Amino acid sequence: MSAKKKSVPTSQKQSPTWLRGLLIVGGVVVLLVLVYWFKNRPAAASLPPVPTLAVPAEAAAVTMPPLPTAQASIETQLQAYLDAHQPMLVFFHSQTCESCQLMSERLEQVYPDFADRVALVDVDVYAPQNQNLVMRAQIRSIPTMVFVTPDGEGQSFIGPMEVTDLVEQLKRISGME
Repeated sequence: MSAKKKSVPTSQKQSPTWLRGLLIVGGVVVLLVLVYWFKNRPAAASLPPVPTLAVPAEAAAVTMPPLPTAQASIETQLQAYLDAHQPMLVFFHSQTCESCQLMSERLEQVYPDFADRVALVDVDVYAPQNQNLVMRAQIRSIPTMVFVTPDGEGQSFIGPMEVTDLVEQLKRISGME
């Protein structure tokens, strides 16, 4: 008896091993190039500018506890305010977060009325120098506002606050209630 050879269609034939290996190596190289490019690309110039918190000149002249050095860290600044029993609002945010930008606008609107009684501590959660504080404060979402009383007790609020709630909290910690 003669054995019949079964013909395999060309679409089902396996590619040579060297070709498969070459495709895998090529895919890995492309992946590495893309990762390198994304990590080292310049920041996008098309992002809108982030509003900054403007404080009127009268409010800037208010006496706050002196900081130990001109280049004091945020943590040193916080400790100086706590030691001086200064009520404060610690604002954890980023420069690219839309909710944070909304909260910045609301703070700009309200804070000048409280600038002589409440210290504002601005913490960018993505700044490398703030990473230790962000971890210690267990900040998981932004924007987060921590309202600290003169006794050093804090109350946190996550997300953008309504202007009326913001005013109420600033009055509470400043003793204006």
